[in-house]
Amino acid sequence: MDTLTSVEVFLLVAHEASFARAAEKMDLSRAVVSKHVKHLEARIGTRLLDRATRSVRLTALGEAFMRRAQQSLDALDEAMAQAGEGTATSKGRIRVTCALSFKLRHLSRLMSGFAARYPQVHVDLELSDRVIDLVEEGFDVAIRIGVVDSPALIVRKLTTTPLVLCAAPDYLARQGSPQLPIDLGVHNCLTCSYNKPPDRWTLSR
Repeated sequence: MDTLTSVEVFLLVAHEASFARAAEKMDLSRAVVSKHVKHLEARIGTRLLDRATRSVRLTALGEAFMRRAQQSLDALDEAMAQAGEGTATSKGRIRVTCALSFKLRHLSRLMSGFAARYPQVHVDLELSDRVIDLVEEGFDVAIRIGVVDSPALIVRKLTTTPLVLCAAPDYLARQGSPQLPIDLGVHNCLTCSYNKPPDRWTLSR
């Protein structure tokens, strides 16, 4: 577990005085936030937080560590900002894999604007809906539709894409139109093998 990330998680928990609020702000589960704090306490060898059912409070050592850690992170941010001043122009090659349907609906209209803003960045774009190992295949970014549950990936939600059930008029004329979700059990359905699980649909009004 990355110790620097654990420090950042601890600082947010201390600032919010709540594991739940820190988890929400960092888009992590409460269990992951708790593991980061426990990892940090084990690494340091002391308890930093006193936990109660509805409250979190810094220990004396935790308060001292929080001040020093925040100063160190602020100094690190400043050093990174200063180092980046000489390389403010983005350039290079980015390998991107994008779901075909997402590209057709969203990405096409954004590419020209990106190219104009970052003329020295070359985007190598692959359109594919297959499951990809980013590291093994050398991709920097993957744009996919669905839920990603891998803890090894940094995930950001870009937009919402609605999924709908469709049927050809000829098929409905032959087989009849389903009136209830349970009726789908006697119909011929095409599913996407990349869905997890592929044979389960969640329907909503």
